[in-house]
Amino acid sequence: MTHWITPARLAGLALLLAVGSAAAQDCRGTCMKERGYKRRQLDACLAETAKAPAGASAKARLDCRHRAVIPDCSAAPPCADGQDGTVGIDIVAHYFSRAEDGAPLDNAVFRPGDTVHFRYQGLLSPDPAGTEVALDGDVALKDGKRVIERQPKNVQVRKRLVGADRDRPHKFGGRASFKLPANLRPGEYAIEIRLREAKSGIEATRGYRFKVADHSPPGDYPQVEEGLK
Repeated sequence: MTHWITPARLAGLALLLAVGSAAAQDCRGTCMKERGYKRRQLDACLAETAKAPAGASAKARLDCRHRAVIPDCSAAPPCADGQDGTVGIDIVAHYFSRAEDGAPLDNAVFRPGDTVHFRYQGLLSPDPAGTEVALDGDVALKDGKRVIERQPKNVQVRKRLVGADRDRPHKFGGRASFKLPANLRPGEYAIEIRLREAKSGIEATRGYRFKVADHSPPGDYPQVEEGLK
């Protein structure tokens, strides 16, 4: 009885490797999900070729690699709402406050010269075929497209992935404080978080708006909606 890979078994593995390739994965989250799936299937195929005789194993490995084309997701656009795959980054909670450990504001309204305090929490779902996580995030105070102040590497996560770590989301969080210029004009501004996971290439940008009022005394702030994405 032979225990190395047979042509029929290799054909079966090739069919598994081909599943999903006909339907293009055209956004980042679904592409990364497909990438992880293809990589696991390729590993399984290569493991089978190790059982083949020396004269056949090289050809079998080459056949595995030809059939298991792992997609490059670096140029794929972000997925629309509800279209994401298992791989992704998102901010799941945030709030503005007037002090470093102050209570969350129902209405994020500040005055020129105030310090804006901001806290956030997020989840990273890594590539299930990955071995580690390398997440970095910058936070910036913005006036439209203009950056007033940026805090690079506001959050950094470095972690080895073992066992179930590959299949579950990982929590991360951070806080930032920005002193508003005393001459800042009244209007709408934003705190922007830009996140990138270097191992998978996944990126996410989230913006949260707040108001700057005139020099009205505390208590006279107009009512505005806080934390808009």
